[in-house]
Amino acid sequence: MKRFLHVAAFAGAALLVAACSGAGPPATPADVRGVVTHVDRMGSTAMVRVEEAPADSAGSVKAVVTVEGDGVVWRMGGARGTVGDVRAGQVVRVWFAGPVAESYPVRARARAVVIEANAP
Repeated sequence: MKRFLHVAAFAGAALLVAACSGAGPPATPADVRGVVTHVDRMGSTAMVRVEEAPADSAGSVKAVVTVEGDGVVWRMGGARGTVGDVRAGQVVRVWFAGPVAESYPVRARARAVVIEANAP
């Protein structure tokens, strides 16, 4: 029993380290999924507008997300991406970090961004 507890504690610690080290996007559902309709770049930071239904003027999910640093961008399949890889026309999933401004569109900082499909 004691050996099992040591193994379980080690496995739990390994999962915690992997989660904190940016080993990949979260396993939970994304906070928003949609089309990137606008990107403003400022060095290694970008303000990215993501819209669930770009043709809607209201009523669908829209977010302006601050993407800071390259450690938060991923491509489908798990390959790392960079802030520079995020472009208008792509389909992305975004997970928020910290507080979310309850405006329309919502405003938040990205914990992770996964590029699902490139712009046509």
